[in-house]
Amino acid sequence: DAQESRGLGDVYKRQIADDVDVDTAPAPAVVEDAPASASAPALIPTPAVIPPPPPVPQGTGTISGTVTREDDGAPISGVSVSLTGSGWVTPSALTDANGDYTVSGLADDSYVVSFFAGGGTDLMREYWQGVTDFSAATPVAITGGASVTDIDASLRAGGAIEGVVTRAQDGSPVAGADVSALNANNEIVASTQADTAGEYRLGGLPAGAYRVRFGSPDPELVSEYWSNAYSWDTATPVTITGAQAIMNVDAALDSVGYISGTVTKSADGTPAFGSVMVSGVDRDMRVVSINGDGSYRAAVAPGTYVVHFDAFDSGLLDEYWEDAATEEAATPVVVESGDDITGTDAQLDSAATITGTVTMVSSEGREMLVEAWDGDERVGYVIADWQTGSYTLNIPAGTYIFKASVIFYNDSPTTAKPQFYDGVETADLATPVTAA
Repeated sequence: DAQESRGLGDVYKRQIADDVDVDTAPAPAVVEDAPASASAPALIPTPAVIPPPPPVPQGTGTISGTVTREDDGAPISGVSVSLTGSGWVTPSALTDANGDYTVSGLADDSYVVSFFAGGGTDLMREYWQGVTDFSAATPVAITGGASVTDIDASLRAGGAIEGVVTRAQDGSPVAGADVSALNANNEIVASTQADTAGEYRLGGLPAGAYRVRFGSPDPELVSEYWSNAYSWDTATPVTITGAQAIMNVDAALDSVGYISGTVTKSADGTPAFGSVMVSGVDRDMRVVSINGDGSYRAAVAPGTYVVHFDAFDSGLLDEYWEDAATEEAATPVVVESGDDITGTDAQLDSAATITGTVTMVSSEGREMLVEAWDGDERVGYVIADWQTGSYTLNIPAGTYIFKASVIFYNDSPTTAKPQFYDGVETADLATPVTAA
């Protein structure tokens, strides 16, 4: 079915001399032997080589002190004291019954010291000396393996958020639900678990606005944010002022819904190899693999979703449900709590293949883009091999205008005009290319 197009002529063909001003004589690009574009095949980058972490520096320094309550001076046991320095490891210790702690084995460095009594208490996390913001903390320096004493903390009571976590289906408590308060940076400030009655309390919160997330311990229940939201962006903030307690921040967790179906090749009905992406408004996308028999099943929160079928076989075209080439043309899938939506199937068509070469008389690092256009719609694109200029573009059968353009790396002043097949500067003058 797929057939190779005839050759594309030169898009650019021109040498840039060393002494030529690139503003007046831009670097040329050339497309030869074929056009390029398509439902954007993803480039596969060279796998990054991740070096092992450096060895943990060992030292003889220590930091010690005592942690008490500010309101009555009582010592606090079980406070986590952690140190953040320049290394990968965060040394830590717990306070004893007298509120005392010692963190030892410290290399020479400057450390930010954090004191955290836990989200189940009414005490705020603090940094030495008495601040609740990491960036405002005063570092403690260790030099020459010294022992630094009297790095004390007097923890203050903060605000609290309280509520109950239940199942929306029957109102029964969700014991063990993970409840977290997240600040404006989407960082966890406090966390706890709901008890057997589904009740929770997040204490020790500094004044501020928090998104509260309810994590389900049951895979058949949907995690959510207050109030009945499924993303941080759409959650309703809970504002804490002083040491007040905000009550009735409750959650009723919905049952998971499912979208399932089968993905096959339209040519012969055999299973297609790839993945299915389910994405919805105000919801995180879910990606699931297509099984060996062509089936898939995605668990989602209640909502409206677009389903995209991504073929790993470059000879097949991606599509959206239901038999749509673009997201705008896709048929949405509406999922209610506990729904099991079946029959969301796809039969992926074979692609028409166009191959060719983009040539560029330049040794500079660059990205050579080839696009296929149908009127105002770009139906596909591909990045040509930067060394050989070769490309392969898989697109739906049809007649298209091909365009080649070049982007130079590292803020290079070199430029190159885009050109169209066959060696012209505008789409109106371009020679159409038929892919069948």
